[in-house]
Amino acid sequence: MKIRFRDEYTGAELGDARRSERLAELGMALAAFPAASFPEALGDGAGLEAAYRFFGNEAVEPAAVLEPHIRETAARCEDRAAVIVPHDSTDFVFTGKRQGLGRMRGHKERGFFAHLSLAVSWDTAREPLGVLGLETWIRGRTKTSTPWNTRLRQTDPDRESTRWLRGVLAVEEKVPRTRTVHVMDREADDYQLFSALIAGHHRFIVRSKFDRRLEGDGLLGDALSAFATELVRDVPLTKRRQPLFPSGQKVHPARDARAAKLAIKAGRVVLQRPNGMKAEVPKHLPINVVVVEELDPPKGEAPVAWRLYTTEPIQDSAGLERIVDGYRCRWVVEELFKVLKTGCGIERRQLESRHALENALAVFVPIAWRVLRHRTLAKTYGGNKASLVLSKLQIQLLRRASKIRLPRALTVEDALIAVAALGGHLKRNGSPGWITLLRGYERLLTLEEGARLVGEM
Repeated sequence: MKIRFRDEYTGAELGDARRSERLAELGMALAAFPAASFPEALGDGAGLEAAYRFFGNEAVEPAAVLEPHIRETAARCEDRAAVIVPHDSTDFVFTGKRQGLGRMRGHKERGFFAHLSLAVSWDTAREPLGVLGLETWIRGRTKTSTPWNTRLRQTDPDRESTRWLRGVLAVEEKVPRTRTVHVMDREADDYQLFSALIAGHHRFIVRSKFDRRLEGDGLLGDALSAFATELVRDVPLTKRRQPLFPSGQKVHPARDARAAKLAIKAGRVVLQRPNGMKAEVPKHLPINVVVVEELDPPKGEAPVAWRLYTTEPIQDSAGLERIVDGYRCRWVVEELFKVLKTGCGIERRQLESRHALENALAVFVPIAWRVLRHRTLAKTYGGNKASLVLSKLQIQLLRRASKIRLPRALTVEDALIAVAALGGHLKRNGSPGWITLLRGYERLLTLEEGARLVGEM
């Protein structure tokens, strides 16, 4: 499917045709310099002032800003037999005084949280197809000022955990004709969520966090130990840096890249409703569980150990492999967060209010998606022609400007390395990071704009 990037911003309902056109112009301008500050990307004149007014305009809402991208993403999903939708949350933390921000866990600074739903092709490519949902929120209350016990959290309609179901329902509304499977990490291990998803016939793969009680008062862990191994397969694990906070270090410890040998087994269990949960939630919940355990991990490395709740069939090895590969797509949304924070510098943006910052986030989401998609395609279709990700003019300019020798038959991988080299990347340093890749892409787009202006003279 041919992608025209301007369409990711075209047709937004912002209450004024001039605002809608301003969004398209602003999105394209920032896409040319995603890592640059606003003055560097937009100049210090009328364009910069117009951007600040746009971001701070109370009539402009993040949902409306992102709607064209969601529309285009839904169209891309319709071309696929099945789509994985990883849902995940992150925090955006800002220094200095900003209006409307909330407290952050483990931070003295203020900020807001964001929950994203990203569509990913369910195949070996794992191509990011775009964002289908974005929700933001702040934390205002504290544990000391409000009773903070399990019963109150379960009955609170505004509790943060309800975002997982809202995200699923929003996605299903956008792509009703697409076979979607929703993927979530440990934070979504919620009995009420599972009950609602199963009742609504929504397909999912969710990693377990708790050793839940089963029908008859047995424990999940005891039942899983009796499952027989169905297959063993090798899976490449990417390098993971040390998380900033101790809680993250325990759940997601740092690791080097390696090939992991995984034993996979599965079975069906019946979960028992937790104590204190409202009676209208079913007392028992039959559900499939897939267990993934690493065999012989390297010394000093934490072994892979996943327990995955799922609605997907588990009758054969092919189905189990598909479930494991579906869960592995969850890491794509984490990569999108990295692009937004490291590449696009959302947390460095000098805007004075939460409203303006959330509007800026909505503008940068399609930009981050495009960069992530290009790098993903380079990894998966590296041997294909470069025209898969670059225009004919961009390829011509890349050949002229590149500091490295490029082959006549330029591939996607060759193009990625050449673009990163424009940003200062050295091939001997391995895969390019987001900053050098975006810096190189900025330079290429600058060259493209210059070539177009010359052609119009």
